[in-house]
Amino acid sequence: MILELQEAMQMLVIGKQGRDGEMEAMHVGSHLSSILSMIHRPTLVTPLEFKRPESFLIAYDGSPSAYKLVEMAANTPLLQGLPVHLLMVGEEKQGNWDKMQIANTRLQKAGFDTQVAIRQGKVDEAVSMYLEEKRIDLLAMGAYGHSPIRYLVLGSTTTKMIMKANVPLLVVR
Repeated sequence: MILELQEAMQMLVIGKQGRDGEMEAMHVGSHLSSILSMIHRPTLVTPLEFKRPESFLIAYDGSPSAYKLVEMAANTPLLQGLPVHLLMVGEEKQGNWDKMQIANTRLQKAGFDTQVAIRQGKVDEAVSMYLEEKRIDLLAMGAYGHSPIRYLVLGSTTTKMIMKANVPLLVVR
């Protein structure tokens, strides 16, 4: 049903858990991953308790799909006026800083107050720590960017972030 309606929607808002969920923060509804992998609209996944965001984080890897997320953030009234953090998880090298600067410049031209950081480690752990450390209220990230075989071997960063994050997650494909 949701897929049939996606042409008429600008964004899907969906709970992290369905009504039969165990109401535990780490539990993810059984249909959520499949919906996120099929829908081609931005999707806001909300945790058990929702509060209006006062800042947001873009998990950015410099890829074309990540830049698409930056463009969406720059152009949506939903996020206007909120401070934005850009976070890349990877090596702190000039090539990564150059990629971050491109995204940072785009967001600043759109009027955003920005902070930029590069952290090392596993993506889900580094992003979770940054969210908590900076007390960020919304995480925006691309979804399911890897092949099905890589997904089976490594799992999905998107699914891990949905499970770990205690803040709403804006997912863009």
